[in-house]
Amino acid sequence: MTEDGRSAQLREFAEGWAAAIIDTSYVPMSRREIEDFLLDLSGNLLTALVSEPFDPEPAIEVGARLVNAHFTAPEALGRTLQLLGTGLVRPAGISSEDLKLLDRVVQLLGRLSTGYSEALRERTFEEQEVIKQAMWLATDVAQRRLQDSESRFLAVFDSAPIGLAIGDFDSNILESNQALQELLGYSREELNGLTGADILHPDDIPDTLQRYDRLFRGEYPSFRSRQRLLKKDGDMLWANVTVSAVRDSTGVATYQVAMVEDATELHYANQAMATLGMQDPLTGLPTRTAFMARLDSVLGRVDRPRRVALCVFGIDGFAAINDGLGPEVGDEVLLKLGTKLRYHAEDNKMLAARLGGDEFALLIEESEGTRTVTPLVEEAMRLINEPVTVLGHRLSVHASAGIVERAVGREQPAELLRDATMALHWAKQGGKAQWALFDKQRCDRDRAQLQLALTMPVALDNGEFTVIYQPIRALGDNRLMAVEAQLAWDHPEHGVLPPAEFLALAERTGLVVRLSEWLLLEVCRQAREWQLEFGERAPVVSVKMPPRQARDPDFLPNVLRALADSGLDGNLLRLELEPDALDGEGDEQEEDMILLAERGITFSISGLSGHPPEHLAARPLTALKSRDLVVAQANGERETIPATVSWNTVSLAHQMGMQVIAENVDTLDDVAWLREIGVDAGQGVALGEPGGPEDIGPLITR
Repeated sequence: MTEDGRSAQLREFAEGWAAAIIDTSYVPMSRREIEDFLLDLSGNLLTALVSEPFDPEPAIEVGARLVNAHFTAPEALGRTLQLLGTGLVRPAGISSEDLKLLDRVVQLLGRLSTGYSEALRERTFEEQEVIKQAMWLATDVAQRRLQDSESRFLAVFDSAPIGLAIGDFDSNILESNQALQELLGYSREELNGLTGADILHPDDIPDTLQRYDRLFRGEYPSFRSRQRLLKKDGDMLWANVTVSAVRDSTGVATYQVAMVEDATELHYANQAMATLGMQDPLTGLPTRTAFMARLDSVLGRVDRPRRVALCVFGIDGFAAINDGLGPEVGDEVLLKLGTKLRYHAEDNKMLAARLGGDEFALLIEESEGTRTVTPLVEEAMRLINEPVTVLGHRLSVHASAGIVERAVGREQPAELLRDATMALHWAKQGGKAQWALFDKQRCDRDRAQLQLALTMPVALDNGEFTVIYQPIRALGDNRLMAVEAQLAWDHPEHGVLPPAEFLALAERTGLVVRLSEWLLLEVCRQAREWQLEFGERAPVVSVKMPPRQARDPDFLPNVLRALADSGLDGNLLRLELEPDALDGEGDEQEEDMILLAERGITFSISGLSGHPPEHLAARPLTALKSRDLVVAQANGERETIPATVSWNTVSLAHQMGMQVIAENVDTLDDVAWLREIGVDAGQGVALGEPGGPEDIGPLITR
């Protein structure tokens, strides 16, 4: 037989071989590529068949190459052996009656089977691992691990229980498995003739294309989304679709592998749960209602745990993200953080929930104490604090956490959540990315303060606030120069509370302006009564003005209204200002003070720090109040500042035309010291106890 004739018969044999096995296995080659591949193998086998001396070993390599090319189905081996047994002798020019050649063919087939089986066994071990990974990727736990998923997905197996498909990045479906065909109602051939756009709901196509584009560029190794797929009969299928990219050795994405889970029932179940308020529609986490129901069940069951822990997370500065970048970015941030918390909770047998807004919670049902709880909370915070990329924005997100951990008693779920939320408030006061453990003593103090703050407006309306007056005397002759009005709260439960116990609360709640307006009017009315009763002997009344009121745009009209309503002469009113109440660029405030000074009102300032003398000199200040010339120590002893400092302070005030009034003058030694350094007046226990208006009258006439 001529060489051309042998080549033609060998080509015909390879084509027959390809036709016999091409539909037994999925091979990423065209039919022409498969025929060329098998032609090469046929030539190797024919060369071995006619060699002298005869050597069947090349058949082992042929079998291994078939496996490596993915011709691994049992039918592929059977049909190959059948063809070789009947067809390989023809291109060799050997008749079928030649027993010697037939015996050699049998030996070749045996060695081929050996090589095929050995390679198939190794291949099976590898493919079992791939199948496990494919199944693992189909679960919720796999979503977190998809970030480190395999760069190549080498095979699709028809026996997988979830829908699988391989496609290129032109959206052509190249292969599908039986599960996907059954889900969508198509045959293998029908699906292979479609594109992704043919089975996607039209409304889902734009977002999906954008995700595919980012997947192709390598922005992430895979993505998962809930999509609507169109079945052959026109019905719609809700599916969880996970898509991964298969890349070549250079990193270029060549194929995509899609895993499809039927989520229709889950979708409608989730909708029903969301309707009932049990599942957050954004993150899929339990809502506050579901979380509290679970906590109530844990606390109320017979075999309830001995200890329980609850942690509440709040996103630091979330409003800046939501307002600055838009609610779409804010929702994506919440979704990503919720997903992180869900996986963290599942890995550590906890329950995660979204309480609302930017607050999330973790429930640890079997707590072993704070030493085991705090590492779990810190790990959750570490996960949250990892930068996230959201809609083209790479964001650094931080969270604070409040923790309550205690033995299970008779607490109600709302009490545990309230305590954890209060601990979260403490953590946020400490800065970003902090956690705080609930402390009952601190809580009692805060709640008492909160109760005072909440009842303060009602107390003002009920007339529970009163004014007491402390004498201010000249140190030279003990003459009564003025009285300082001090606010007091005659609380029905706690007795008389001094300003130190409630003024800071009034500042934080904003009530201080209203309270100060009431105090100013009350003081002006009392001063007017003294003016009518004692005439020229009536004392000047000094009133401390909180910084917020002094900077209030209505400062001037409020003071003028108090004078008009009471009928008081302005020269009997002194307003005491804090140094930080003076606006460094406050031309308007300076003008208001000058207008009031023209009405006779005088001003004092409680300290010189923070302002240059020339700035203070522009204001109509007549007195310097100082708390620092005499200081009470913790052991009850008295301490005075160095004489040089005192003299400098007094001298500077006198040079600016201001009297110096010392506070905390509680002993005769204080009086002597202050008189020695030139202080003009003072107030304190040594110069007169604070009292009501009825106590001040005798001091005026004395």
